[in-house]
Amino acid sequence: MTAAEKVLQAATDRALDIINNAKQAAKHELAGEAADAKKVVNADGVNDHDLLIEMKTQLTRLIADVNEIKNGNEKRITELERSKADKTEIESLKKEVHTIKEDRVRPLENIVSKFWITMSLFTAAIAGMITVFCFHIFK
Repeated sequence: MTAAEKVLQAATDRALDIINNAKQAAKHELAGEAADAKKVVNADGVNDHDLLIEMKTQLTRLIADVNEIKNGNEKRITELERSKADKTEIESLKKEVHTIKEDRVRPLENIVSKFWITMSLFTAAIAGMITVFCFHIFK
């Protein structure tokens, strides 16, 4: 082996050692950074894991509240649907009220009409008798 080859071999070995050392240093640095990234602390002093647990708890509460509201609305809608009257029911009730009016009120109206007619005739007869009576008295 010539002197140039020896120098080239030595330089190659030295370069490989430097690259391996840099590789090991980078690996350790990257592992340290990853560990530090897990320990990131927010401005409030709470780490991300605690923040995630708190957010999950609040989200669970929110879902429960929404379900409670939904169930309450479903019950309310069911009650309204149960107690509401549909158009056919209203129409049948209108017909029933009209029938009741015809059956009960019309005979009463007829009786009242007959009463006033009878009172008018009676009043006319009384007035006629008084007139005849006065005519015979003052003759």
